Amino acid sequence: MLGFLSEEKREDELKPEAEAEFMSDKEISEFLRDFRDSVPSFVLSDVQKALSGRKVTREQLLAVMERIVSRALDMDSELKNRVDELSTSVSELKDEVSELKNCNEELASFAEELERLRGEMIELREMLNTLMRDMRLVYGRKFNVQAIVDEVLQGA
Repeated sequence: MLGFLSEEKREDELKPEAEAEFMSDKEISEFLRDFRDSVPSFVLSDVQKALSGRKVTREQLLAVMERIVSRALDMDSELKNRVDELSTSVSELKDEVSELKNCNEELASFAEELERLRGEMIELREMLNTLMRDMRLVYGRKFNVQAIVDEVLQGA
């Protein structure tokens, strides 16, 4: 049955029903101590309260505890599965946050690049304006537009 019970307690459970004695509250309490590693303490406390003042044999108590240990193991398994699911969800969220952080860093990098390009565009516009002014000066010296217009219009 339960491997963590002492030999003495296993021998007691083999007694015929007629010889079985009812356990006192103190014996029940001592018996339940053997389950501290496999069942939460609040459950053991609830078992002790539920059995308090009731006539129960060691065999009956053992049957009760077998069911409780079985359910506790099932609950442990369910809790482990739930913790695994939550852990997976946390990992996925961590990955998404990391992705968002990378996107944010990329956006910041794009914003810096955009600002750099804006600065270059302003410089190019200034250079173009300077070039246009210089071209007017050069063409103005080589071409007297007013003189050409006057010459063409007077000769017509």
